[in-house]
Order: sequence, then C-alpha cells, then structure tokens
Amino acid sequence: MSKRSNDVSAETQPRQQDETHTQAATLSEWTERAMFTPHGTFSPVQLIGPLTLLVVCVAFWAWMFRDMLSNDRLTSSERDTWTWLFILLNVIGAAVYYANVYRGRR
Repeated sequence: MSKRSNDVSAETQPRQQDETHTQAATLSEWTERAMFTPHGTFSPVQLIGPLTLLVVCVAFWAWMFRDMLSNDRLTSSERDTWTWLFILLNVIGAAVYYANVYRGRR
C-alpha cells in the first residue's frame, strides 16, 4: 500500500508543477495586457491622457490667474488673498475663483 501511495504522490507532482506554470503564464499574460504593449514594455502613448489633463489644468490655472491680476474690481488685499489661494491650492484655487468671482462678473 505504501508503494501505491508513493506512485500517487509522484503522479500529482507533475500536475502541481503544470498548474503552477499555467498560473505563472496567466499572470505574465495579464501583466503584458495591463501595459497595453507587447512584453510589458513602456509606450509613450500611455502618456497622452495624463499630459492632456496636465495641459488643460495649467491652461485653466493661467487663464484664471491672469484674469485675477487684471480684475480692477478686486482690492489689493483681495488680490493678495487670491494670489495665495492660487499658489497654495493650484487648480482648485482657480476653480474656486472661477465659481466665485469670474462667473459672477460675466
């Protein structure tokens, strides 16, 4: 009976190795697909979305900052406050300025 149990365990070892190899191959394929390129290499195409978002945010920030500097209705202390908000909060500060000042003026 012990010989038979040894035979069974010897038979299951290749199966376990095959399953492990299959899982590793599946993980490797998934990793390659996740990068959108063959063999998991980097592609500059992956930067299009983030760079577009960055350019839009910087353009919006600059537009609102320029408007704030040329806004004659703001007092000096208000302009100083908005300048600090633009510097500290970046695009969020520009969005707050747009909602509170720019839209109310137009």
